[in-house]
Amino acid sequence: MALLEEILKARTKGLNWLLKMRNPDGSIGPYEKGLFYYRVPWAFAVTGRDREASMLLQWIRENMFTEEGDFAGKYSRGDWARHYYSYPNANIIYGAHILRQFDLSCKGMRFLLTLQDRDSGGFFDEMSEDGPCGEEDIWCSSQAGLTCLLTGHMKEADLVASFLEMIYESQPDPEHRLYHVYSPDKGLVTEFPDEKAKAYYVDVEKPMQWYFMPGIASAFLCRMYMATGKNRYLNLAEKYMEFAAR
Repeated sequence: MALLEEILKARTKGLNWLLKMRNPDGSIGPYEKGLFYYRVPWAFAVTGRDREASMLLQWIRENMFTEEGDFAGKYSRGDWARHYYSYPNANIIYGAHILRQFDLSCKGMRFLLTLQDRDSGGFFDEMSEDGPCGEEDIWCSSQAGLTCLLTGHMKEADLVASFLEMIYESQPDPEHRLYHVYSPDKGLVTEFPDEKAKAYYVDVEKPMQWYFMPGIASAFLCRMYMATGKNRYLNLAEKYMEFAAR
């Protein structure tokens, strides 16, 4: 198990690397290649770099923020962000809200909530010209849930918790696999091309799996428990972590 000193040392190294990637206008790296900087305001905020975080958010405000509250302005979001649309939005909003940049977080939330499936509680992974569409997964939905919780949208956060409960209870083989994708038309997705298996389930018997799926579900559910005191959230968080520990 890593010691606290080692964790802090790693954090400092990561922060210093990010600081080296800053541009004079406050942006990060080759921003024209995609929205890969989505978590940097949050990271700067929790490491005492409020000035750098605010400069980046100002750049985002001027270059990527739309009237609708989306982050899809002058530059490309990148190919990956088209398939996990809500995730970078939820992260930028989270960082902005910590830093009290409420014009970004409040308007950003109004758009983010349009991506929620009110029937399942999950958040759609894709956005088309006609609106949110496609599948829903644990990863994007849990981060959106954390952002809902931070910004006071408890009803929507509770819907995400119900989504995670439904996903877990639908598992056909929870001792060995965690299927983490849901389809509004088909339910829990258990059939897919072999080459895409990692994007649909975590297999405890294989290396390099997406264990952040149960991890982020637990992180969100623990905070729901803290906010509400409801044991069902904590119990479900423990189930997801029990899977991750296998």
